[in-house]
Amino acid sequence: MESQLKERLKARTTWVRGLYMLLFAVLCCVAGALLAVVVLFQFGSRLITGGANSRLLEFSEGLAGYIHQIIRFLCFNSDEHPYPLGAWPQAAAPAKSDSTTRTATRSTRSRKKSPPPAPPVEEQPEGSTDG
Repeated sequence: MESQLKERLKARTTWVRGLYMLLFAVLCCVAGALLAVVVLFQFGSRLITGGANSRLLEFSEGLAGYIHQIIRFLCFNSDEHPYPLGAWPQAAAPAKSDSTTRTATRSTRSRKKSPPPAPPVEEQPEGSTDG
């Protein structure tokens, strides 16, 4: 058993992967910071123009895919190296009505329902008392 452990500790491929993992962990932090900048720009775009920037939508879709690639590599779910050693992930083009539909659905769900109207109160003639 000791000899197996020594072999595994000396395995060059494991140490090379460890170095790649450090590199991609740093790149993931950089990509996360870039994602935060994109989020702020998209929010500003939404405030100013009333809609999301289409170029940033495409870029953020690719950036999200890239971060996903890195996390899969770091967690040993994939042996494929992420970009720049592998290919940049293909971003699916977001539908133009997708953002609008989601916003409308969310705003409909988030509205509070108004209470039902109170039943009409029957007026009693003056001077009459119940009891």
